[in-house]
Amino acid sequence: MKTVPYLRVGTSYYKLVQAPTIAGHFNEILVHWNIVTIRQDHGKDYLGKVPKYDGFTCIPNHIHFKQEYKGFYNTYSPLPAIPKVGNANDR
Repeated sequence: MKTVPYLRVGTSYYKLVQAPTIAGHFNEILVHWNIVTIRQDHGKDYLGKVPKYDGFTCIPNHIHFKQEYKGFYNTYSPLPAIPKVGNANDR
């Protein structure tokens, strides 16, 4: 099943989009989206699939990142790679 690219925070809807950068990379950002447009594009039953959150929070965690934290959408972006355990003397 395809991932739902929308989310509702409080009473507002957002779409997760990949915004291109001049370096050729992409940054995931939240764009405010209209509920009427979501219904027009996907039908009224689609809204039941949209994840709902009470608000935004920022809980950084590189190892055990969670997108949802106690009913809130975590705006923190985890590292693209998993940090390795190392020895400080290896520098």
